[in-house]
Amino acid sequence: MIRRASQRRGGIWILGSVVAALAVVGVLVGLSISGRSSGGGDVPAAAREARALLDGVPQSGTSLGRSSAPIIVTEYADLQCPACRAAAIGLVPHVVDRWVRPGTVRLVIRPLVFIGPDSGRGALATEAAGRQDRAWTFADTLYRVQGGENSGWLDEAVVTKAARAVGLDGAAFDRARAAATARGAVRATARAFASLGANATPTFVFAGPRGRQGISGVPTEAGFDSFVMQVRGRP
Repeated sequence: MIRRASQRRGGIWILGSVVAALAVVGVLVGLSISGRSSGGGDVPAAAREARALLDGVPQSGTSLGRSSAPIIVTEYADLQCPACRAAAIGLVPHVVDRWVRPGTVRLVIRPLVFIGPDSGRGALATEAAGRQDRAWTFADTLYRVQGGENSGWLDEAVVTKAARAVGLDGAAFDRARAAATARGAVRATARAFASLGANATPTFVFAGPRGRQGISGVPTEAGFDSFVMQVRGRP
C-alpha cells in the first residue's frame, strides 16, 4: 500500500511522519491466531509457483540468497499490501535471476503490520516460516492469493494452507508464530521502519560497499538495477 512515495539519492531518505510505523507495535498486543472465515485462492498452485521461482536459491531465516552476497536489499512489506504483491510478482523474479542467483544480492524480508490487524497474522507467520528457512516461499505464496485490504482473506485458514503447501512442519510453525521471539522480531521491524522515516510499503533499503540507498514504492527493473549499482562499488 503506497501511502506516500519518495526518493532521495545520496543516502537514506526521510519521508516524514513515523506515526503509522510506530502504531504497529500496539496492533500486535492481544493478536489472536484463531481463525476467521476461510479466504484465499488456490494456495497449493500458488505454492508451486513460489517454489519454482525460488528453487535452488538458499534461504536462511528471512533472507534469500547467499550469505556472502556483498549487497543486502531489505524489503519492508505487508502481506496485505497490493503494491508489495506487485513487487513480488513483477519485480522479484527479475531480481532473483539477475542478482540473487549469481550471489551479488541477498534479499531480506521484514514483515510489517501496516494496513490492519490481519497484517499482524501475516507478519508473525512470515517470521515463523523463517524459523524453517521458508519465509520467502511462504510470503510469495500468500501474495499470489492476496485478497482486498482488510477484507478478511488473510485468515487462519489461508495461513495454515500456505504453511502446509510450502512444506512447513505445522506444529513447529504454530509454536513459532505464537512465541515471544516472533512478536519481538515484528516489533523490531516496526522500530527499524520508523527510524527510516518511511510511511509507505513496500520500502526497499539497499546496503553495499558504497553505502545505503532507499526507495519507497515499486521500482522498475531498471530502477532496482540502478540502486544495486550505486551501492555496489565496482563494475
